[in-house]
Amino acid sequence: MVNCGGSCAESEDGKSDGKLVMEETLRAMSEVFGGDGRLWVLDLGLKEEDSCVALTGRRPDSYEWKGKMVKGLKGFVDMWWAFQGDKRDPQD
Repeated sequence: MVNCGGSCAESEDGKSDGKLVMEETLRAMSEVFGGDGRLWVLDLGLKEEDSCVALTGRRPDSYEWKGKMVKGLKGFVDMWWAFQGDKRDPQD
């Protein structure tokens, strides 16, 4: 699992914004781990900010995953989406 940042994070070189770094990170991860449903993204942004975390590998079974989560996190299980290049591909 990787915190990919977003516009709320500053890039190291100060020349590119955090959103661009986040998008480049997701594309690089997609190339390495494949675009066949092995890169999952959870958007964490609030209002005008964007932020996300990415998870590699096969997505766990939703029912089983929810059974292992604490009550406050169970709702996030269904919010993950498969990264397919630059588009969202919600899968369950």
